[in-house]
Amino acid sequence: MDEYNPGEWGIAHFEYHKKGERKGITAFGQILAVEKKVVLFEDDCMEYIIEKSKFTFEKKATPVKK
Repeated sequence: MDEYNPGEWGIAHFEYHKKGERKGITAFGQILAVEKKVVLFEDDCMEYIIEKSKFTFEKKATPVKK
């Protein structure tokens, strides 16, 4: 199982089901919190609570703010 840490930046991919269809999201953002079964992930405009089993994350460098 992958270990996720709050404060890490990177590319996340996760799946969800809506109206019987399987859909996915890929976004660049930050992990805000990690619990036993879920991860709180934030991109530019949205926060997501995702089950760890449906979450993959590729760590990247922290973005530079202007």
